[in-house]
Amino acid sequence: MGSRIMHAIIACKVADALMIQDQATFLVGGIAADAAITNKETSHFYTGELRHFTRKIDYEAFVEKYGSKAPESYIAGYYTHLIADDLWLQGFYVPWLKNRIELNPAVLQAYHEDFKLLNAKLIEYYRLNERLATLLKIPFEAGNLQEVPAEEISAFIPYVLADLKYDSAALHTSLTIFTLEQIIGYIETSVEKSVFLLKMKQKKLDEKEHER
Repeated sequence: MGSRIMHAIIACKVADALMIQDQATFLVGGIAADAAITNKETSHFYTGELRHFTRKIDYEAFVEKYGSKAPESYIAGYYTHLIADDLWLQGFYVPWLKNRIELNPAVLQAYHEDFKLLNAKLIEYYRLNERLATLLKIPFEAGNLQEVPAEEISAFIPYVLADLKYDSAALHTSLTIFTLEQIIGYIETSVEKSVFLLKMKQKKLDEKEHER
C-alpha cells in the first residue's frame, strides 16, 4: 500500500483541487485507515482473495456505511485513502510485487528501504512538508469509526510528522524497486481518480436535492 507520506500528499492535493474548507480534518481522514492498531484488514475494507485474484478495496462500501455518520471532510479524506490503496493493490501489489516478495525475501527489505527514500524524494518534489506539518498539528474533527477509533488516529499523527524529517543524503540515493516517476504517476492518478469520484458523488447529491 502507499506510504503515510504518499497518502498525506494525495489528500493535500485533492483538498486543493476540490477547495476543501476543513483541510486539517480532510488530511487526517486521508491517513486514518493506516492508524488502525487492531485490524488494518477491516480499516481498509478489503474484499476478495489474493489467491483467486479477486482482492480489492471496497471504498464504496465504506461510504455506504459512514457517509452520513461522521464529518463530511473526514469521510471524503478517508475515501481518497481507500481509492489510492486500491490503485496500489491493483497496479503494484497483485500484478508483480506480491510475486517478487514471495519468491525473493530480499525484495521486501528493499521495498521498505525505497519507502524511506521516497519520503525524502516526494517531500522535496512536492514541497509540502511545512504545510503538512502545520495541518497535522491543527485540531481535527474525526468520526469515531468502528474500524479506527479517534484515539488511535491521535497516536498515529506523530509518526507522520516524523516522516517529514529526513536526511538530505536520501535525495541522492537510488531507489531499488520503484522509480520516482512511477510513484509520482501513482500519486497523480490517485488524485485524479479521487477528485473524479468525489465530484460524481457531489453531483448525485445535488441532483437528488434538486428533485425534492
